[in-house]
Order: sequence, then structure tokens, then C-alpha cells
Amino acid sequence: MFKKSLISVLITAAFATQGHANEAAQPFDAFISGDVGRTNSSLSGTSDNNQTDYNLRASASYQSPSNFGGQVDAVYSTNNYGNNKITNTDLAGHLFYRTDKYLLGGFLQYRSPSFTGSLADPSANAVVDVSSNLFLSEQLFWGAEGQAYFGDVTVSGQLAKQVFVNQKDISGQNIADDGYFANIKAKYFINDNWSAQGSFAYNNVNLSNNIDFGSNSIDQTIDQKSYGLNTEYRIADKPISLYAQYTHNTIDFTEANLDSDQIFAGIKVNFGSSSLKTRDRSGASLDPVLQRPTGGHIFGQNINGIGGISPI
Repeated sequence: MFKKSLISVLITAAFATQGHANEAAQPFDAFISGDVGRTNSSLSGTSDNNQTDYNLRASASYQSPSNFGGQVDAVYSTNNYGNNKITNTDLAGHLFYRTDKYLLGGFLQYRSPSFTGSLADPSANAVVDVSSNLFLSEQLFWGAEGQAYFGDVTVSGQLAKQVFVNQKDISGQNIADDGYFANIKAKYFINDNWSAQGSFAYNNVNLSNNIDFGSNSIDQTIDQKSYGLNTEYRIADKPISLYAQYTHNTIDFTEANLDSDQIFAGIKVNFGSSSLKTRDRSGASLDPVLQRPTGGHIFGQNINGIGGISPI
């Protein structure tokens, strides 16, 4: 039902804006997108978990004649694993200065995660229904970002500080303190309406010194690496784009490794820009820090939810 409703909304919006598809670059630019995918995650010594994911995004930008501009993003991501569901809601704002050669700017982002479902309680030998954000934390990101344009190639990157706020765990203690996030992307335009991109992201999280893991040894600093490939194709003379993305994530613990592979396919409706390349150079081309939830391992989600490869 969710998937059918999403496709219906996007197609309706596409036909409503079809008359604007051939316009030149405009000061205002926007798009809405939706995708569905599968995540396979595995923790050392355990069996693989497969999850179904849905994601919605809306972004809009404005650039003045003086080359200063701004962009806002709203993203909702949900992961379904059996009777469990993890969601992330992200809101981001960007301010930038852009020429025909480069973009320089900064951004601020807020993330709110939630978890609903059932967890095993070994002490009671029972399954407990849960609806809360236990072990999950709201986050704030702020940092710098930039783009450089070289003919048919765009190179972009972000560097951000992240802090964890309003944490709630069973012991009443904070799980994570802070960290940083960085990524770099290279996008190649095969033509003005077809692009291919490779991405790399690195996450660093500092765990709280107050957490006692007992006999389980674990690093006080956890690092995540994400590798991504994606492509987007815009239908000729239409405001509709189709895209696909593959991401591999790795998290290294002292005694275990968490790996996940994610494949997504989606549809995007473009408003304002006349081509993918026009949007890239003058429209809503910036991404918030995003991570597809991997709810198969709840502890993994607490760390993995901090960031990763952004969707197209």
C-alpha cells in the first residue's frame, strides 16, 4: 500500500509539472523523490538479516543573481525487519555561494530516530513490545561543504561535526558523545540527463566513557566506512528521473564486524531545472548527511545511524 501510494503521488506531480520541463535554469529549483530497497546486514558470528526499506525526500533551493543561495531538505527513512521498524527523520539547511566553477557553503542538520517493535528479553525469557527511542539518539550535524565543476565531472565533499543529544538508554547513561563525518563524491555526466556517481564516506563516533560493557571489550571510538555507486536517468522532455543506488557499509568493533549491503531504486519528480546537469550546477544539488537504517541489528543501528552515503 505504501509503495503504490508513493508511486501514484509522484506520477501525478510529474504530469502536473510536465509543461515546465523544458524551461531554462531558474532561481528556484526543487524535487521530491521516493525509493524502495533491500538491506542485508551481518554481524560476525550471527546469521544474515534482510530488511525492506522505504525513503521519501523533498528538497528545494534558491540562488540569487549575486550567487548567494540556500537549500532545505526533509527526509523520512523507514526500515522494516520482521515486526520491528526503525525510522529516521532528517531536516537540513544549507547556505552557499556558487559560481559556474565551484560552490562553497555550510549546513546544519537535525536527525530524530525512533524504534517500534519487539525485542527479546533473555532475563525474562520473553519477547517485549517496545515503542520508543531507546538506544537511539537525536543528532545535530554542522559543517562545511563544497563542489567543483570540471566539464562533465562534479567533485563534491562535506566535513561535519556531530553531537548526540537527548539520548535515552535503559541505564540512563549516554551511549555516544560526539564525532565527525566526511564524504567525497565524483559524479560524471554521460549526457545532460544521465549521470553516474561514486562515493566514499567516513564516520567517527566517540562512545561515552561512562558506559560499562562488563566483560565485553569494545572500542571507545568506532569508525564506519561506506562505499557507494549510483546512477540517475531523466526521461527526455519529462520532469521524471529514475535512479538506483548500491551502498556497502562496514563498522569495525573490537570483537566483531557489522557489514551491510543496500540496494535501492526510486523515482524523482523535478521542478524548475531543465536537466540533471542544470540542477547539479545551479539547483538543489546538495545532500544532507544520510544513512539508510539497518535495523536487523539494533546496536548496529545506534552506530550505523550516524551517517553514510547520501542518495541521489
